[in-house]
Amino acid sequence: AGEARLEGTTAAHPGESALDASMTEEERRRLFAHVGRNDPCPCGSGRKFKDCHGKLS
Repeated sequence: AGEARLEGTTAAHPGESALDASMTEEERRRLFAHVGRNDPCPCGSGRKFKDCHGKLS
């Protein structure tokens, strides 16, 4: 608990790994298609999906 995840992050988006940055929009949608808003984000940040890659614009 309370561990910081630093490896593989980008400066522009600290919770986003370098792998996420290289993914196309279609690949990202496919990976995150069946994730509930309150489930952990599949990127591995440890945050809820809605607070990470599932933010509504």
